[in-house]
Amino acid sequence: MAIIIREADLQSDRSLIVRFLHDNLTENSNDDRYNWLYLQNPAGAAKIWIAWDTVLDKPAGISAAIPRTLSIKGQKRPCWILADFCMDRSYRSLGPALKLQRESLEAADKSRICCCIDFPSQTMAAIYARLGIPVFGDLGRFAKPLNVSNRINRLIPVSALSAPIGWIGNVVLRLSDLRLRSSSKIVLEKSEGVIGGEFSDLASMALKPFDVFTDRPPEYLNWRYREVPLQQNTVLAFRRAGRLVAYAIVSFTSDEAAIHEVFSLPETDLCSDIVIKLWEYLRNAGMQSASFWQSTNKNASLLGFKSGCYLRNTSPIVVYQSKLAADSGESKLIDLSFLLVNGDRDS
Repeated sequence: MAIIIREADLQSDRSLIVRFLHDNLTENSNDDRYNWLYLQNPAGAAKIWIAWDTVLDKPAGISAAIPRTLSIKGQKRPCWILADFCMDRSYRSLGPALKLQRESLEAADKSRICCCIDFPSQTMAAIYARLGIPVFGDLGRFAKPLNVSNRINRLIPVSALSAPIGWIGNVVLRLSDLRLRSSSKIVLEKSEGVIGGEFSDLASMALKPFDVFTDRPPEYLNWRYREVPLQQNTVLAFRRAGRLVAYAIVSFTSDEAAIHEVFSLPETDLCSDIVIKLWEYLRNAGMQSASFWQSTNKNASLLGFKSGCYLRNTSPIVVYQSKLAADSGESKLIDLSFLLVNGDRDS
């Protein structure tokens, strides 16, 4: 086995990359996803590296870096989200994977990239550990039960028993939300069409307490949520006297809502208003539960721990500060407060 690493040509290697990812990572790999994720990103085209077996003349693995703009202590800095790392089943020993990932990080060191962020599997986290890069923190999945009827029906398939138990359970869920104060002045509406600048402005104000977060100009929000293939996102706008005071971006499965991001103006008690309206909307849409992901270090976001959510599970976050950034005397990222949410990961 003789493995070399080369940077891919996004045009001539296109079909090879799409097919390799489909066979080794995700069945969602197709031309639409490739165009969106690798070519149409407003922060710039992706970087892709291919591990190539020169003896058998075939690809052994692929790694990608998706450009992103971070706000770091008020300064906009280029970053990479590391994604789509996968190895062919014949090459899943540690050596080729280490070689491929090391090349990605060395490319960041040679560029003007500030840092790389990854949301790795446990196996991938072990590869980072071998490279001397520790886990930075956790992305926590928080769950909110909204309706227990379906779950009770599965546990007790006798409707005469399950119906009253489910009704009682749903009443308890609604009563638990009453401890949150709600204002009738807040109006929730589904926002159609292009995501405008008022959403970006609101996100900037909501994120001020954090040192590091994804910059959210309108072109990013539209690319990430309106233009993404294979996923339909709903943008919910919360208004008071016509002014946008919060927004949430949600996608739906058959009975669960995934909240990708939710932000509000930094006003006392506004959180309760938004949470009550959001849970009511999702219940009326027939959702049994809702979930959202957020980094669990140092601070809590809008939903935090105040809305009847519980921590379901966690996955690691890895942050690699490039040598260029470290040598320039920038603040150590590990000392700063990050906010990362589900939407910061690419589909």
